[in-house]
Amino acid sequence: MFKRFVYVMLLLMMVNHCQAQVLSAKVGINGLTCSQCSRSVEIQLRKLSFVKNVNMNLASTEGTLQFKEGSDIDFLKIAKAVKDAGFSVRFLDAEIDMQKVKMHEKGFTIGNDLYLFPDAKNIQSANAKFRFLGKMFSSGKNESNTNESPAKGHVYSLKLAS
Repeated sequence: MFKRFVYVMLLLMMVNHCQAQVLSAKVGINGLTCSQCSRSVEIQLRKLSFVKNVNMNLASTEGTLQFKEGSDIDFLKIAKAVKDAGFSVRFLDAEIDMQKVKMHEKGFTIGNDLYLFPDAKNIQSANAKFRFLGKMFSSGKNESNTNESPAKGHVYSLKLAS
């Protein structure tokens, strides 16, 4: 009985300390021209297991995503969901709580994912907004080449978002 109580208390402590590092994301979508287009993207994004809420803005052709607490967020799946709806990603930005990430010599890690940003150690604020680089996250030619490869997870290249 005592062992069970200790186990439950340890589990509760771990849950309280595992707060979300990624606070929200904003995705710019090329080609949204009507409410039906916007709705089809929203439906695809809501299918992702880690997405809690999606708020589409047809005027700015953007969607804002909130995530389920404690979920592993796969940014490649966000880009794929937009593509599966028949559109392309103009940009993908994420607001990240820098106090809850593990710093790396070339950026930081969240779970098994490596986020490459050379100036990450110089960020002064608790929260920072980053823009994802690469062909999946932009219709432009701002791809980033990297030889980094974590044992598990993904490697993302970032820049500070304005």
